[in-house]
Amino acid sequence: MYAASAFYARLVQVVGWQTLPLTVAAQDVQHSGFPGAYATWESLADALVGTFSGTATACLTDDGGHVPASGATRLPAGFALPPGTPATVQTAIAYAVAQLGKPYLWGGTGPAAFDCSGLVMMAYRAAGISIPRTTFQQVLVGTPVYGISQLAPGDLLFSAGSEGTASNPGHVGMYIGAGLVIEAPETGEPVMITPLAGYWQQNTVAIRRIV
Repeated sequence: MYAASAFYARLVQVVGWQTLPLTVAAQDVQHSGFPGAYATWESLADALVGTFSGTATACLTDDGGHVPASGATRLPAGFALPPGTPATVQTAIAYAVAQLGKPYLWGGTGPAAFDCSGLVMMAYRAAGISIPRTTFQQVLVGTPVYGISQLAPGDLLFSAGSEGTASNPGHVGMYIGAGLVIEAPETGEPVMITPLAGYWQQNTVAIRRIV
């Protein structure tokens, strides 16, 4: 608390601090020997502030290499949801499937482009269910599922992603059954279907059932 108070007390003395790039303003206060290091954490800090203030707009999967970057943009032949899948889940999955091939856009909630949490939020909204905007918030809704073997269609799988952590995951996908996950992976990759085996089995840190 003292460090934060001291930082802000000095910051307000910097002329024009409100319009300076974050890294410049921070360097004017801290006089760090490694001024470029501030930028490393800027996007994560922005997202965390947005989460705490209720104004967050996106999931943290925008720098590549931390989510699966190859998959299919159409359902496999013969795909069908298992009997007994709730109607709301069927609607959510149908919405997500209809977005296959659309581009990833950090902060995107459609209809032209999506980020990971935007896709699952809008899918459930289409089914009449409201869930929060970001992965940090989505991982707290619904009920927990305690293992990959207990997955059901519509469950949300969370991984750390590019800038999140195991306790604050930054990436989310929706399980659609048959060992498949639909997701908006990262910049340069479209909404796609990826296998549960591999990335998701190795990196899932939480699973939530919305319905």
